Amino acid sequence: MKTYLVQQSVDVAVCYQIEANSLDEAMDMVDNGKYGRKDIVDVSVLDWDRPWDVAEAEGWVPSMTEDELKPYDVLGL
Repeated sequence: MKTYLVQQSVDVAVCYQIEANSLDEAMDMVDNGKYGRKDIVDVSVLDWDRPWDVAEAEGWVPSMTEDELKPYDVLGL
Protein backbone atom coordinates (compact mmCIF):
# COMPACT_ATOMS: atom_id res chain seq x y z
CA MET A 1 0.00 0.00 0.00
CA LYS A 2 1.28 3.52 -0.87
CA THR A 3 0.57 6.81 0.88
CA TYR A 4 -0.62 9.82 -1.11
CA LEU A 5 -0.90 13.47 -0.12
CA VAL A 6 -4.01 15.33 -1.21
CA GLN A 7 -4.06 19.13 -1.31
CA GLN A 8 -7.29 21.03 -1.56
CA SER A 9 -7.69 24.78 -2.12
CA VAL A 10 -10.57 26.74 -0.62
CA ASP A 11 -11.62 30.36 -0.80
CA VAL A 12 -11.81 32.14 2.54
CA ALA A 13 -14.24 34.85 3.62
CA VAL A 14 -12.76 37.32 6.09
CA CYS A 15 -15.37 39.51 7.80
CA TYR A 16 -14.21 42.91 9.07
CA GLN A 17 -16.18 45.33 11.24
CA ILE A 18 -15.80 49.03 10.42
CA GLU A 19 -17.57 52.13 11.67
CA ALA A 20 -19.03 54.61 9.18
CA ASN A 21 -21.81 57.19 9.01
CA SER A 22 -23.50 55.64 5.96
CA LEU A 23 -23.41 52.64 3.64
CA ASP A 24 -21.70 54.80 1.00
CA GLU A 25 -18.99 55.81 3.48
CA ALA A 26 -18.52 52.15 4.47
CA MET A 27 -18.16 51.16 0.80
CA ASP A 28 -15.56 53.93 0.31
CA MET A 29 -13.65 52.64 3.33
CA VAL A 30 -13.67 49.14 1.85
CA ASP A 31 -12.50 50.46 -1.53
CA ASN A 32 -9.66 52.36 0.18
CA GLY A 33 -8.57 49.51 2.45
CA LYS A 34 -9.50 51.32 5.67
CA TYR A 35 -9.62 48.13 7.75
CA GLY A 36 -7.11 45.64 9.07
CA ARG A 37 -6.35 42.61 11.20
CA LYS A 38 -7.65 44.33 14.34
CA ASP A 39 -11.10 44.62 12.70
CA ILE A 40 -11.58 40.91 11.88
CA VAL A 41 -14.70 39.40 13.44
CA ASP A 42 -14.92 36.10 11.51
CA VAL A 43 -12.98 33.84 9.15
CA SER A 44 -14.86 31.13 7.27
CA VAL A 45 -15.06 29.23 3.99
CA LEU A 46 -16.27 31.60 1.27
CA ASP A 47 -19.90 31.05 0.34
CA TRP A 48 -20.90 34.54 -0.76
CA ASP A 49 -21.87 35.39 -4.33
CA ARG A 50 -19.42 38.32 -4.36
CA PRO A 51 -15.95 38.63 -2.83
CA TRP A 52 -16.95 41.80 -0.94
CA ASP A 53 -20.22 42.59 0.74
CA VAL A 54 -21.10 45.42 3.09
CA ALA A 55 -24.20 45.51 5.26
CA GLU A 56 -25.21 47.45 8.33
CA ALA A 57 -24.73 45.48 11.54
CA GLU A 58 -27.47 45.29 14.15
CA GLY A 59 -24.96 45.71 16.95
CA TRP A 60 -21.31 45.64 17.88
CA VAL A 61 -19.45 42.37 17.25
CA PRO A 62 -16.23 41.67 19.17
CA SER A 63 -13.08 41.35 17.05
CA MET A 64 -11.29 38.02 17.03
CA THR A 65 -8.41 37.77 19.49
CA GLU A 66 -4.83 37.11 18.41
CA ASP A 67 -5.22 33.55 19.73
CA GLU A 68 -8.34 33.05 17.61
CA LEU A 69 -6.56 34.49 14.54
CA LYS A 70 -3.39 32.42 15.00
CA PRO A 71 -4.63 29.41 12.94
CA TYR A 72 -5.18 31.79 10.02
CA ASP A 73 -1.67 33.33 10.03
CA VAL A 74 -0.85 31.17 7.01
CA LEU A 75 -3.37 33.31 5.07
CA GLY A 76 -1.34 36.47 5.66
CA LEU A 77 -4.14 38.35 7.40
